[in-house]
Amino acid sequence: MKERKLLYGDAITGLFLLLLSIVFGLITLQLDPRIVRYPQIVLVILGILSSCLIIKEIRKKDKSVKQFYWINIFKTILLFAVIYIYLTTIDLIGFVTASTLLMIVLMMISNSYWKWYWILTSSLLTAILIYFVFGQIFYVPLP
Repeated sequence: MKERKLLYGDAITGLFLLLLSIVFGLITLQLDPRIVRYPQIVLVILGILSSCLIIKEIRKKDKSVKQFYWINIFKTILLFAVIYIYLTTIDLIGFVTASTLLMIVLMMISNSYWKWYWILTSSLLTAILIYFVFGQIFYVPLP
């Protein structure tokens, strides 16, 4: 009896990304050629990497199905909720404060193994660095 090959995990993701790159590639063909060169390059790279992901998954020896955990769905919903709250409050509390809080919460959601003071320090320094580089050096206005 022949063994059936099913697509799992990375192959499905690769197939989705490959189809996405093809669809957006076809859309870019209808636009002005002067402005779509960079998106076309990115889409070609995405298509190549997606194909590699599909081939890697098909060649993989271990086809075990991973256990489904509801906590992953909860974390995904929580992630979108936190980003929504960030986007709605950034004008009220400012870029540095909102970004620091966002990074702290994201590190806590992702079960970071860092101690709390490292999470706080790295989040604050990252937000200040981004604000300094974009706000002061490149003159990009940040909230």
